[in-house]
Amino acid sequence: MRLRGQAWVVFETKSAATNALRQMQGFPFYDKPLAIEFAVAQSDVVTKKTGTFVPREKRKRQEPPKPTAAAAPAAAPVAPTPMVVAPPAAAPPQQLAPPAAPPAMAAPPVAPPTAPVNPPSNVLFAENLPAECTQAMLSMLFQQYRGFTEVRMVPGKQGIAFIEFTDDMQASLALQGLAGFKLTPTDTLRLSYAKR
Repeated sequence: MRLRGQAWVVFETKSAATNALRQMQGFPFYDKPLAIEFAVAQSDVVTKKTGTFVPREKRKRQEPPKPTAAAAPAAAPVAPTPMVVAPPAAAPPQQLAPPAAPPAMAAPPVAPPTAPVNPPSNVLFAENLPAECTQAMLSMLFQQYRGFTEVRMVPGKQGIAFIEFTDDMQASLALQGLAGFKLTPTDTLRLSYAKR
């Protein structure tokens, strides 16, 4: 119960885990966006595979001390009194802080996604594209997301493009996954919803 709402997912490679993190970050799951982080330590499955597995000591439950007959003095009988039981006040849900990523498993540096100013749309507006970026290159980058329809470069304007998806949800996933993506060492992809 202490870890309710959390899960650990193990991948074969770090690159597969990084790709999954980028694609699924913020994905609406049971009406809540997923918050995904790298685990602090490697899973037992990975350590067994690499031969570095060390069994962990199991935690023992601490039971409250039982009162002994000699320690408890005999009490005089007391007449029962009526009890009123009120339901406990609803406590706010606790959120556990996600574990920090270790340096060895950290994701490649990515600039924070740009906050969308326009309302969600099925068309994304891409800026800061390098001069050598082509329609085919952008198509390869965005086609990993479901619902991808097409890339439209703007003739006569360098560094911008429109990327269309079948619906707003699919476009939102692509925006969350690729906003801040490093196209080159000096060019970072800026994404936002296109104006309707």
